[in-house]
Amino acid sequence: MVHVVAAAAGVSVFLAKSAAAFATVKYAGAAYLCFLGVRMILDARKDTDKGKNNNGTHVPMVHPRRGALRQGILTEVLNPKTALFFSLLFPNS
Repeated sequence: MVHVVAAAAGVSVFLAKSAAAFATVKYAGAAYLCFLGVRMILDARKDTDKGKNNNGTHVPMVHPRRGALRQGILTEVLNPKTALFFSLLFPNS
């Protein structure tokens, strides 16, 4: 929905025409994906250490929902190719 509104408002056209804006969104998205990957690796290591009981056997860890919707929205908003796609659907003059 963010890209639909941005395309309807003409923001996607600016992103398509400005190489600096496109690169900014592209690198911000790449940095966010790297952040998510590092956090996932660190969480997995932490869970491995906590996931054993006194006998040394593995106990499965239960994870609460950690903002999966927020992660999905940020990942999609920071995808410049989606903005370009929607700028083609909603062309502004």
